[in-house]
Amino acid sequence: MTTTINASTVSGLVNTADTSGILQLQTASTAALTIDGSQQVGVGTASPASLLHVAGNIRTSSGANYAQFANNFLRSNASGSFFYDNATVGQSNEFRTSVSSSLDTTALTLTASGILALRNAGTSATGIGITFPATQSASSDANTLDDYEEGTWTPSVGGTATYSGQVGQYLKIGKFVFASFDLTINLIGTGSKSSITGLPFTAGSSSNTQAGTVAYWSDFAISTTSFYIRVDSGGTTITTASTTTTQITVTNTPNVLGNGTRLIATAIYTSNA
Repeated sequence: MTTTINASTVSGLVNTADTSGILQLQTASTAALTIDGSQQVGVGTASPASLLHVAGNIRTSSGANYAQFANNFLRSNASGSFFYDNATVGQSNEFRTSVSSSLDTTALTLTASGILALRNAGTSATGIGITFPATQSASSDANTLDDYEEGTWTPSVGGTATYSGQVGQYLKIGKFVFASFDLTINLIGTGSKSSITGLPFTAGSSSNTQAGTVAYWSDFAISTTSFYIRVDSGGTTITTASTTTTQITVTNTPNVLGNGTRLIATAIYTSNA
């Protein structure tokens, strides 16, 4: 049985009472709202299965299906498409995870301009895309993409060398780094004749030596028929190797860089994070 308050179409307001611990509001003897003995509330159902159980849709005055939570709406249109809206124009939607009884941490933010920002990532960037935190939070899961970054770096041979061109760009996806550069040495001075420093990320200490691609070179200090670059583990240096017309084997760290040397290449390696 149920304790009921019924708006009867025959007798007006009719109250019935029992000891079931269930309270029900009725219209025309049909359950409109039920509160069971566990304080579960059912709207349109006499048997609520959760703390709030709504049997059917919640609708706007225009007829669209929706549920409102503060300034946010869950709704669907007539064709069945589902939406999660922020009623305040221009505001972001945040998805949080609780890390303590008194603190919520924003796990993901979707801005009004279409930027999807992961935890601690900035949301002021322009355009549309996924923003990773400025400081990588490395994952131990090999199947998790935990970093994406684009930027510039400055290739250098060190010492007192001067340059007429010194341009570097990089792309980092997870641990993989693609560091391209276009380097033109004016005067070599006391700079290195066999290596280039300044890579934007340290090569993984557990990685094997990794190579790169050479697109162009000119004005080497010694005659060269083939030329190679590599990145050794645990460092940020590009090391060279080459052969000449009289060589059968490759010479490591040859003194090929000199006054006027130009080198265009890309180092491809895995970083330590």
